[in-house]
Amino acid sequence: MAPSPAKNKSRTSRNTAEIAREICAAIKDVYYDSSKDSFKKRTTDLLNLYKQERDVIINKDEYMSELGYRVDVFLDGAKCQEGQLRVFKLYALLAIKCLKDLGDSSILETVMLSIHKKKYNISAFIRNSVVALIGRLLYCAVLEPKKGDDEENFYASVLPERTFIDLYTILWHLSADMDEDIRVGVLIAIARVQSYPGLMKLVDTDTMETTKQLFVLGTRDPSEKVRCQAVKGITIETAGESRLLLERLIHDPCEEVRLEIAKKLSTDVPITFFFKAERQSLIRARDLFLAGKHLIQ
Repeated sequence: MAPSPAKNKSRTSRNTAEIAREICAAIKDVYYDSSKDSFKKRTTDLLNLYKQERDVIINKDEYMSELGYRVDVFLDGAKCQEGQLRVFKLYALLAIKCLKDLGDSSILETVMLSIHKKKYNISAFIRNSVVALIGRLLYCAVLEPKKGDDEENFYASVLPERTFIDLYTILWHLSADMDEDIRVGVLIAIARVQSYPGLMKLVDTDTMETTKQLFVLGTRDPSEKVRCQAVKGITIETAGESRLLLERLIHDPCEEVRLEIAKKLSTDVPITFFFKAERQSLIRARDLFLAGKHLIQ
């Protein structure tokens, strides 16, 4: 891995160079080792290292400086995409555990600083990396409601509300990116949190720009990859929404997209959402369902 920038700091207490080496070694292990044991161990190691050093100002500064540098490095790119995603998960889980277990937002703030520096970078690869990191932050921060909680208003995230809205807003802006992989990534990132009404109430403040509409628009995207992801991620809650998918099934020129729609209609949409005539036309038009592979039963 690339050496971190030289730092002109006096050495006190634990050697700051040792802190940098331990952070680098942990990230390197996660990047190259796909085993869950390695990931859990290294996340714990980095959290314990922070616990030990955060009370010594110069050491805490060194920790944050080194971690921030490594976040920037991996946002800028990596040869192995799977390794890069594991490292992003490491950053996200470390930030969330520090916030949840210690009530300390310092690591989260360091990660957020890197996200803001890179979010609208001229490089599509870097913007895509930002989306991937945000997706892992949102995923790791999900907080399931307990029995008795008001699910409609339950705030289902460990993240501060302001941070959640900030991350969602970045995704919203990038949903119109020229690069199709970024648009796909945005839909993947948002899909995990869209099922929590309490979170959606915070961000769906404009009835003309809602999360549901993001997925609806995605079903008409010029990119087949985006349309497929939009169909996978969209939640069908009304008969009108089911008919929207039915219309896309009939008119989408891509067989792969039609297959995804057929799967969605077959498994996620109640048959009562369709009129009798619509059900009969679907059964007769077997070619729409790729030779009857995914007929609605």
